[in-house]
Amino acid sequence: MGILAFGDIGRAVARRALGFSMRVLAVDLRPTAPPPGVEAVWGLDRLDDLIRQSDVCVVTAPYTDQTHDLVDARRLALLKPTAFVIVVSRGQIVNEPALIEALRERRIAGAGLAVFETEPLPADSPLWDLDNAILSPHCSAVTPEMSIGRREIFKENLRRYLAGEPFLYVCDKKAGF
Repeated sequence: MGILAFGDIGRAVARRALGFSMRVLAVDLRPTAPPPGVEAVWGLDRLDDLIRQSDVCVVTAPYTDQTHDLVDARRLALLKPTAFVIVVSRGQIVNEPALIEALRERRIAGAGLAVFETEPLPADSPLWDLDNAILSPHCSAVTPEMSIGRREIFKENLRRYLAGEPFLYVCDKKAGF
C-alpha cells in the first residue's frame, strides 16, 4: 500500500494495512522516520516511485495549491493495471477526468472514492456508471463522537493556553493545513 500524505489519517490507514500484513510505503511533505512496520516515509519527490510500487494507492493529503491535480493523467499511468486508487481526503487532488478515463479503459483495476471534484457528486457524473468504482459519501467525520472529540481538544488547548504550552493540531497557515 502506498499512502500519499502521512498525517493522522495516513497513519491510521497504515495501521489498518499492517493488520493485513501489507507492505506499506508513504510520501509526505515532511518525511519522518517510519513507525514500526512501515517500510519508508519518503519526501514528495518520491511520489512517482510510490505510485509505481503500489497495489493500493491511498490519497489522504490535504487540498492546497500544491496538491491540486497532484495525481494527474501522467501519474495515473504509472499505476499497475492491477492497482486500486482510494481517495479519502479531497477530490481535487486526483484529476477526476483522467481517473474516469483510466477506469473506463481498465488501465487500473478500480477506485474507491469518498470525495469528488464537486460534492455532492452530480447525477450526470460518469463515475456512477463505472463498475470498477465504489462511491461513498464524504461524511466519515460525522459521528456522535466527533463533537465530543472536538470539545476535548478545545478543553485541552484551553488548558495548554493557560499553562503557556503549545497547542494540539495547529494549522500551518503557510503550508495550508
